[in-house]
Amino acid sequence: MTLETQLRISVRFWSGIESSSSALSKSHKAKRQAACGPFRRQATRYAARLTPSFQVRPLKNAMPLVPDHFAAPRSAVFPNFQLRVLGPSLADQDYAAVSASANKIRNVFGPENGWPSQEITFEENHADLVRHLREFDEGSAFAYCLLEHQAQRYLGCLYLKPIKSKTGRDQRHEQFDAQAYLWLSVLHQALELTQVHAQLSAWFESEWNLPKVAWPGHNPRWDEWKTLSLLPASTT
Repeated sequence: MTLETQLRISVRFWSGIESSSSALSKSHKAKRQAACGPFRRQATRYAARLTPSFQVRPLKNAMPLVPDHFAAPRSAVFPNFQLRVLGPSLADQDYAAVSASANKIRNVFGPENGWPSQEITFEENHADLVRHLREFDEGSAFAYCLLEHQAQRYLGCLYLKPIKSKTGRDQRHEQFDAQAYLWLSVLHQALELTQVHAQLSAWFESEWNLPKVAWPGHNPRWDEWKTLSLLPASTT
């Protein structure tokens, strides 16, 4: 039996356990997840190394945020933190921060977006990291983690995305170049959100040539952001 076949069976096996555990009590479910966790994580990490036929398919019609010739920074250093491209290599640190901070950071992408759920699994979060890295390499969106300089403690995540609309261009496209989202971990509360927003906005302008990046939910507020999305762009 090939390694790929073994891992296919392993991933499906742990997925079946996850599904069947939904009917258990919370205490039994917690014990089962604790026992199975290391094996499920190992299978997930190995799966990321398999042939393309077993990996997540590329996004279709990915919308580029920057010109083709632009090389997005893969890291950056600030006075009180550093950025690093977000990807599967950071799976353990990211999952620990996301799961611990779930109640605080939920709806970071909008009041109708329920990420992250209280029950988010390592596998679900790992799949998100695979997608983020793929989008970064495609140039369609850019996700980073925030780390301390020396201790390398995981402080949070940054997401820079194009402004998308189902109805074509709207007022958001006229007022902003892109949209960005940021969450900070409750495990290491070393940063202040407003200050980090200001530092990153200056970085977007100087290094990305994006002087007008929106921080939906902060600047502008969610209600203002939604109103702008409903207003068509001017025809002139």
